[in-house]
Amino acid sequence: MSKSTYSVSSVYYNNLDSGQHTRNGKSYKSYQHALKDFNLLWDENDSLITDESNKTIYAENTINHLVCSLNHYKYNQDAKLLLKKLYSLIDNESITIDNSLTCENTKILLNSSNDFYY
Repeated sequence: MSKSTYSVSSVYYNNLDSGQHTRNGKSYKSYQHALKDFNLLWDENDSLITDESNKTIYAENTINHLVCSLNHYKYNQDAKLLLKKLYSLIDNESITIDNSLTCENTKILLNSSNDFYY
């Protein structure tokens, strides 16, 4: 499995104007943390890492950061795309994650009135 199949864009916090820093800053900062953990799923050859424990940790951390990002700004399309690609990767590679972080449970969490901050 190649990283290019799951590539996403990077949003740099310092590229936001002052209004976006205030309004969307926490969302993009959480997205950057998610992207950092997502990138740890790949080795230097852009192949998926083989350590199952680390796959689980990095996938779960990425989901937590993306949930936080989308709770701060629900229109963050980059975060939505990364979340979609991550769940595709989890399904295709049979990565084991905590039951509370499955796609169905994450949808419920994002659509609930309860705020979740990581």
